[in-house]
Amino acid sequence: MERISDIERKFAEENHNLVYSFLHSNKYNIEDFYSIAVMGYLKAVQAYIKDGNIKENYSFSCIAWLYMKSEIKDYFKAESRQKRTIENIISLDAVADEDGKQFEIIGIGTIEQDQIDDEFITEIFMNLSDVQKAILQMRIAGYSNTDICRIKKIASSSFYAEMKKIKKVAKKYIELRESEEIHMFNFRIITTADGNQIIDRKLKTPYESLDIFQFMEYLEAEESMEHMDIMENKARQMAERKRKLARNPLYKLACVLGLF
Repeated sequence: MERISDIERKFAEENHNLVYSFLHSNKYNIEDFYSIAVMGYLKAVQAYIKDGNIKENYSFSCIAWLYMKSEIKDYFKAESRQKRTIENIISLDAVADEDGKQFEIIGIGTIEQDQIDDEFITEIFMNLSDVQKAILQMRIAGYSNTDICRIKKIASSSFYAEMKKIKKVAKKYIELRESEEIHMFNFRIITTADGNQIIDRKLKTPYESLDIFQFMEYLEAEESMEHMDIMENKARQMAERKRKLARNPLYKLACVLGLF
């Protein structure tokens, strides 16, 4: 975010209560979420002051809530990614060698297994030595640390030293990928030749590629999609419950008797 000007600072101070209104209305704890929401608020101030089109079409409170909501969503996206695991590749914290000595390896963070795609692995491999590539390939294939040392004839101390280097490289690319994905919508709105709009969930849309009006359209679409996903999930659960009931002899008898 750019340094705020004196005009922007004064405007921010005059409307600062919007931050508390937003947190209160959305039931966010002020102590936990103020610092996050206020960043979105200041971004809204800058956008509103600098863009005349926004002033003509929207109130500042609308823009402020939009930016604060986006900032909170980005925070939750980042938090959820930190809880994902990459254990199948490099889960090596405090592993003991044959002599029982503990090798404390710094963790690299987490990422879902389905995110470990070919492109991601290729990026990591390009920055590894031949020995490190062989170790990582065997880890991905499911070999244990002991098996790798035995098959490759690598001393335990050398193995863990190489793994620490691998984790350092992997951490760099995981953090890079996460920072890119946080500031994206996980879909793209496409306008067809006949003027209709369709949503493609296979594509992603960077925030920076959208102007303020497109950004608002995407936020509204995201909310609608989240609501539809919830409703579809409930419908699937209900259908599954009915399917299980249909197999129950007592349920069939009740239907025959007209109880359902």
